[in-house]
Amino acid sequence: MSREDVAAAFGRGLDPLAEHAPVFEDLGLDVFEAFLGETGPRAPNTERNYRNSFRHWRSFMESEGRHPACPSRSHVERYVRARADDGVRASTIRTELVHVGAAHSYWCRDEAYPHTADFDPFDVDPPSDARAPVDDYPRVTLDDLRAAVSSTGHYLDRAVLVLQLKLGLRATELCNVRMAEVNPDHGGLRDFYPDIGTHPEVADRPGSLYVPTGREGNKSKRARVLPLDDEARRCLARYLLVRPTCGRGGVFLSKREKVPLTNKHVSRVWRAAMTGRLADPDGKRPVRSHYGRHHFTTYWDVHRDWNSELVAYMRGDAAGSRNAGGSDSMSHYLHAHYEDIEAPYREQVFKLGV
Repeated sequence: MSREDVAAAFGRGLDPLAEHAPVFEDLGLDVFEAFLGETGPRAPNTERNYRNSFRHWRSFMESEGRHPACPSRSHVERYVRARADDGVRASTIRTELVHVGAAHSYWCRDEAYPHTADFDPFDVDPPSDARAPVDDYPRVTLDDLRAAVSSTGHYLDRAVLVLQLKLGLRATELCNVRMAEVNPDHGGLRDFYPDIGTHPEVADRPGSLYVPTGREGNKSKRARVLPLDDEARRCLARYLLVRPTCGRGGVFLSKREKVPLTNKHVSRVWRAAMTGRLADPDGKRPVRSHYGRHHFTTYWDVHRDWNSELVAYMRGDAAGSRNAGGSDSMSHYLHAHYEDIEAPYREQVFKLGV
C-alpha cells in the first residue's frame, strides 16, 4: 500500500499547501520579509545568512513552479538533492533548511497564514553527504532530448534548452549572460548589437561564451570560457535575429514583458518541453532546468570519460575540487584552460538535431 493510499484512507493530502499557492501569488506578499521583520532584529551576519538561505530556496521553488511558502515534502527533498548536486556542503544545506523551516514555523504560529503545525514539509532527513544520488532523475535518452528541443515553438525557448544542455549552465547563469560575453561568430549580428562578443575573454575566440564569477546568481567558483558548437551558435543567432533590440545588455529577454529572463521564465520553458514520463516520472525527480547541468556533467564525466579537471573547468568548479585528497594532494596543482577543452569539445559534443 502506498503513502497516497494511506493518506486517502484518513482523508488527508500529501500536499496540503498546494491549494494556497495561487492565493500567495495573487497577494504579492514577500513572506520572508514578513518573517524577518516580525522576528528580528538579528546580528548583521545572521541576517545575511538567513537572506542567502531564502534566496536559494526562492530560486529553487521558482524552478519548480510553486510559491516558496507552499512546498510539499517532496519539494524539500528535491531541494536537498539539487543543492548537493551543486556541490554545496551538507552542513550548509542543513543550515538552509533550519532557516527556511524557521519561517515556516512562524507562519504556523500566525493565524493569518494557512499553515498548520500538523504538516511540516521541512521535517526531512538532513543530508549526511555533499553529493546526491546519481539516479534521482529518470533515464533520459538523447532521442528524448532531441524530441523536447524540436517541440519548442519559439527561438528563445530552443536557445534556452540547447545552451543549458550543451554548456551545463545554471538557469541563473544563462539569465545573466550579457551581449559582450557571447561571440556566436555571426558577422551580421554586429549590425544589430555593436557590443556583441567584445569582452576580452571572447573577442578573439570565435564561437565562445564567457561565464564570470562574482555576479548575483553565478555560483561557480571560477570563471570559464565555453565553446559554442555549430548547433549552439545557430540557435543563438536565430534567436538574436528576432530578439527585440531594446538596448538591454542581457542576451535573453522574456517574450511578453521584454525584460531580462528569470528563473521562472526558464522553468516555464522546461516544463513546456518536458512532457510525459519526463515531466512526471514515477518516484523520480521531474526533468527541469537543473537537469541540463546534470546531463552535461554525466555526459563528459561518464560517457566520454574526460579527465576530471577538464570537467571541473567546464562546470566552473574550483581547481582540484573534484579530487580533493588533502592540502598537498596532486589535484590541487592541476589546472585546465579553454584551450585544453575547445578542440575535443567541438569534436565530441552530442548533437540535438537543430
